[in-house]
Amino acid sequence: MKIKLKILTAVHIGSGQEISPIEYIFYDDKFIRIDMDGLFTDPEFKPLQEKFINSAKFQRYIGDLLPKDLLF
Repeated sequence: MKIKLKILTAVHIGSGQEISPIEYIFYDDKFIRIDMDGLFTDPEFKPLQEKFINSAKFQRYIGDLLPKDLLF
């Protein structure tokens, strides 16, 4: 049996788990989710790690906490 579907509206497929503002950034009108595990294992992030953790308590948007070139 073949079924043909036509999408009528935007489709979002997700787990239902909420994403914190510290886990994503908007860049060039695109939503980009940050790989937090990858970020914390990145050697370039190591010198910024402690400052990031302390700042994240007060500022929740990752785009305001880290340089953009580190996130892309």
